[in-house]
Amino acid sequence: GVVGFGQTYLGALDLREVARPLLRELASEVQATVAMAARSGDDMMLLEVAHGNPTFALGISVGERVPRGTSALGRACAAGMSFEAREKRLDEFSQAFRPKDWPDVLRGFREAFADFETYGFCFSLGDWNKDVWGLSVPLDCGEPHRMMAVSCSMPARSVTREHLILQVGPKLKRTRDRILHGMGA
Repeated sequence: GVVGFGQTYLGALDLREVARPLLRELASEVQATVAMAARSGDDMMLLEVAHGNPTFALGISVGERVPRGTSALGRACAAGMSFEAREKRLDEFSQAFRPKDWPDVLRGFREAFADFETYGFCFSLGDWNKDVWGLSVPLDCGEPHRMMAVSCSMPARSVTREHLILQVGPKLKRTRDRILHGMGA
């Protein structure tokens, strides 16, 4: 696991250079915390973070981990996989949870996959942190072990689902596409 993540991280160094100014631009434009992360065990490890709202600088920084099962980042990372890889990963991932907690986590994933099919991004509306609403898109670097995600997180009290769908989501998808274009994808 450590070797696999090390390879992902080293491969992400150029990606981080391309992504950093684009994430900062998006964070400033939508007044959110914007993050790029990769899978690391049962979590998502933050590779880049930009804070665009001085009154809501979500207390996260590069190198920290967020839960894969309840965060928008983790849900989008899974949504970006093929159906077969996603189902296999969910089966493996279920072992990391207490049996009584897994049904809620699985329901969150299933809802996120349906949202991804509808909107092209996944939500976490207070699931990871009750005060935070976020959405995320997969960042497919073309290799299964390099599936990542990019997210926008905002204070729950100041945003609606409709605003995320109509305003933030399209900008997040454009930013992801600009990152991939900058990487030659």
